[in-house]
Amino acid sequence: MTLSTSRSTVPFAPPRRLTLARLLVLIAATTLAVAGCSDSRKPAASAESGSASPAASGAKNTPAASPPAPSGAGSSAAASGEVLRIGVIPKGTIHEFWKAVERGARDAATAAGATLLWDGPDVETAHDQQRRILENMLGAGANGIVIAPTDSVALQRPVESAVRSGIPVVIFDSNLEGDAFVSFVATDNHRGGVLGGERLAAAMTRAGAATTAAKRTLLLRYTEGSGSTRAREAGFEEAITGAGGVVVESQFTDGTTEGAITVATNMLDRHVKDGVLAIDGIFAANQPTSIGMLRALDRLAKQGITVEAKFVGFDASDELIRAVEAGAMEAIVVQDPYRMGRLAVETMISHLRGEAIEKRVDTGVTVVTRESLGEPAVRLLLGLDAAAGGKGTAE
Repeated sequence: MTLSTSRSTVPFAPPRRLTLARLLVLIAATTLAVAGCSDSRKPAASAESGSASPAASGAKNTPAASPPAPSGAGSSAAASGEVLRIGVIPKGTIHEFWKAVERGARDAATAAGATLLWDGPDVETAHDQQRRILENMLGAGANGIVIAPTDSVALQRPVESAVRSGIPVVIFDSNLEGDAFVSFVATDNHRGGVLGGERLAAAMTRAGAATTAAKRTLLLRYTEGSGSTRAREAGFEEAITGAGGVVVESQFTDGTTEGAITVATNMLDRHVKDGVLAIDGIFAANQPTSIGMLRALDRLAKQGITVEAKFVGFDASDELIRAVEAGAMEAIVVQDPYRMGRLAVETMISHLRGEAIEKRVDTGVTVVTRESLGEPAVRLLLGLDAAAGGKGTAE
């Protein structure tokens, strides 16, 4: 006789007679089976809850510790001994200033055994491009970001976002709104503007010692969102007004040398009277504006206009240095871009390694005149000697 089921067909046998001995054996076997099933279910229950039993995982049976406070991906990499990847984002890559910054940054990274990621926008007003470069460097695994913001406001949120993701940021050259960054490495730009204003005021006083009239000056600004140049411009205005002078006109430019030439030319034309430029002094806030003003003044002179205004620029290039040598410029106020790039990267690496760093690092500023061009320290700063790191140029 057979019993049919939907799963299988099994033979049927009549029940066997149950004796006391057989009953005792059956009870014992059942007890062992139940115990075995109970033990085998314990690990399975632990796995379902997301953790293995101490025996299965090899872990010690100790109370769970509170999770450590997040220290950021950058500092974790330093602690694990990984090769640090430092992303450096300048405002631009064309001007000599940024090339000197790059040399300093690369030397610092090489000395520390770190990898340098270097990229910058095509022009110094390309805020969106700089933001995308920042995002790309984060995606490339940078442990820390060193950036010179093209705009003190436009880059604030992207930098804060990077910091929230655990990547520390060092700001260099030009300041940023807020305080999300761990350090600011730059020239004291306000002080640089003051020094430029004081030098110009002294030169105008010498040139017009016989008159007591207020000295009329022009100010050629850079771009509205540039924190570094705005600080210089403010310092210059303070020094000039403090010396009894007056800024009769100031204009912003578009961030390019060509744009500066156009703005400077139009500005100068407005102050030409009876074949004479009726201006006592001029200040330009960085390399593009200084070169633009220099060329505009040269064009004006070639048109037969009398130009006696004293001119002080900011930053250096071969063209500006030659102008100082020739007496076409009273002075240039010079930064140290090589030192700036080196100190910015060194500051980030120190931070990632857990070392104490300064919140503000001043990289220095120097007034260069025709008389000081022969000094060894000045020649080294301007890159006029073979051992120089690079010119104190650009923005």
